[in-house]
Amino acid sequence: TALGALVLLGARRPAWGFPAVVLVVTVPLHLLFAQFGWYERYQAYLIALGVYVALGLLADLRSPDQVGVSVIGPPADGASQPWMRWWVVPTLVCLLVAFSGNKPSGVVHAAAAMDETYDQRYQVARFLDRYYDGEPVATGELGYVSLFHEGPVTDIFGLGDREVLLEWERVHHEVPEAGYWRDLMVRRDVDVVVVYPSTFGSQVPREWIGVGRLDIGREELTSPDRTMTFYATVPEAVAYMHESLGEFSDDLPDGSTIELNPLARVKADAMLRGA
Repeated sequence: TALGALVLLGARRPAWGFPAVVLVVTVPLHLLFAQFGWYERYQAYLIALGVYVALGLLADLRSPDQVGVSVIGPPADGASQPWMRWWVVPTLVCLLVAFSGNKPSGVVHAAAAMDETYDQRYQVARFLDRYYDGEPVATGELGYVSLFHEGPVTDIFGLGDREVLLEWERVHHEVPEAGYWRDLMVRRDVDVVVVYPSTFGSQVPREWIGVGRLDIGREELTSPDRTMTFYATVPEAVAYMHESLGEFSDDLPDGSTIELNPLARVKADAMLRGA
């Protein structure tokens, strides 16, 4: 639509012309280089730009016999618009909202969803920032962790990590095997991995030790799970993580708890002894 409108307008340069050119150029580039797989939500900038261009085009349309009458806003001087009245765009917006699937429900539950994010992902970021400052960490929740934590971050899903993304693509977006994760963390010197149980599924390296998990104490709204697991990738890292999680548990919001694995140190000691 944007390309067709630009061609039809020819030399005329409306206010929405430059965004339309950006959209026409960016969409092919996105298709060629932004191979995000299932990360469709990160294409929202293209949708927003397309909506902006569409609204600009609608605002610039003129009735054949009413030149200068905009379709957005009431007609000037009482003039009528037989084929495109001012209420068309607001009506379309209302219809889009009404038929947008889970969007109305998302608005209703927005406050609870924000509380969930604070109780879970935000707390994980605080923990990694406080106890692993400057050290390599790994997680599937990139947002707050990469904002707070100073140091290398391995993104399990590959959105912020091209090497990991290529591995996901190599296995056709199935979870890469446990051996890959074990070797990657060894190579990157990562001692702590914080993920949802469903992130790795059955592909958790057998050498890793689950030291504890964060539980928000209620059914999740936006998260894959109500809990997140803290793994030590080497036995030497268990004692410090165990103590840190115990200390951090006193600084959690109401309802969130940290459950420590009582056998974590036992397994770490056995591994260190070569058992």
